[in-house]
Amino acid sequence: MAQLKVPNTPATWIMEGYSIHPEKGLTILPEQSYDSTPPLMMKIEATSFCRRGEQISVRVHLFNPSEINLLVMVVLKGNDDYRFINVEENAKVNYHKPRLSAGDHQHLITVRTHTKNIHTSLNNSKWMVHYEQQF
Repeated sequence: MAQLKVPNTPATWIMEGYSIHPEKGLTILPEQSYDSTPPLMMKIEATSFCRRGEQISVRVHLFNPSEINLLVMVVLKGNDDYRFINVEENAKVNYHKPRLSAGDHQHLITVRTHTKNIHTSLNNSKWMVHYEQQF
């Protein structure tokens, strides 16, 4: 059995093949298709470095290529090395003395099918983001 490494690209792949046997002759194999599109895609935008005490913004983009809306839990992992700046109502932030919080921050988001990007900002120096989804 032949094994092929499929590129990490959201696409539909069509595979065709044939076999030549000395006794049975030529055999055309049925066409096979493989869809490598994941049910949810995530892209993160952030600066590659920052200095101690600096505030940075991290954007998390979620895209749902499936045909159903997804309920996604985005978790911003807490760490002793940084704090989160809380953005108040109407996107207000006191930059001279912002309200800080620590620990994991969870955001439950409905990602609609073929929706535009959803932006979630946070300010920190080291971070880890993961998502969980339910089908």
